[in-house]
Amino acid sequence: MADPLIAVEELRAYLLAEGIGQDNNTRSGALPSVWVGPRQGAPEPDVRAGEEATITLIDAQLRSPSSMESWMEEAFIDVIVRAKNAGQAKLIHRTIRARLHPDNAPGGRKQWMMGGLLVENSMQWRGEQPLPQPADSQSYGRVQGFCITARVKSLNGEPLTP
Repeated sequence: MADPLIAVEELRAYLLAEGIGQDNNTRSGALPSVWVGPRQGAPEPDVRAGEEATITLIDAQLRSPSSMESWMEEAFIDVIVRAKNAGQAKLIHRTIRARLHPDNAPGGRKQWMMGGLLVENSMQWRGEQPLPQPADSQSYGRVQGFCITARVKSLNGEPLTP
């Protein structure tokens, strides 16, 4: 059996592969750095490195499979963007939303590969909204939430066919 897959980690890998963000250890000004659940919360852009925005992925809630759909698992992931200006944060969110829940896909995007994970369905479950601004903040924060549904077998790294 292959290594188990975690939806939030596969989303991070997907955003890096799509050129939407870069590894948070690289941190140059070209693309936003992508973080997964940092202890101190969503980081501000590193202005010393010329960074203009950051993307933080928070595994907000995992809903366990119901008895009727025991082969499916849903991960609810918050995507937080912090940017030097509000318009830039909105554009980054729009780019991510277009990949996970395109406008022409009512009910979400179905049957696609996100990193190494076969996603049954991904959809926006909470619309984009501004975050409260702390007095000492140097950036604008915005958040939106996505629901990513995958088969447990796929999450366990098992082949999808016998």
